[in-house]
Amino acid sequence: MHRPTHPVLWSLRLAGRLAITATALWWLGFILLVARSEGAQAYGPAAAIGLPLAVSAVLAWLFPRLGGAAAIVAGVAAAVVFPHPAPRLMMALPLVLGGALILASALAPARPTPAHS
Repeated sequence: MHRPTHPVLWSLRLAGRLAITATALWWLGFILLVARSEGAQAYGPAAAIGLPLAVSAVLAWLFPRLGGAAAIVAGVAAAVVFPHPAPRLMMALPLVLGGALILASALAPARPTPAHS
């Protein structure tokens, strides 16, 4: 796993990973609780929503470029699927911003740090 050498790039990547992971954990917990209260028929739609969130969070930590892109795709899909603006914003915005931060840090050109005398 490539770690950015510049502290700002490292901070951007960490912030993006934390945003995606926190969003995924929050929504996975919410989805599982709702599915549990509604019965076994709700687990199918819950898996359809929760699986992309979990995959994007894992990919964000293991493969930053792929994880950032997956988070953006999951965020855009959430914005398209949810009809109400509040859950659309609450699910899509952190995923898109986190993915953008990770991609910005992963795609930034590597610059050698100057030697300090």
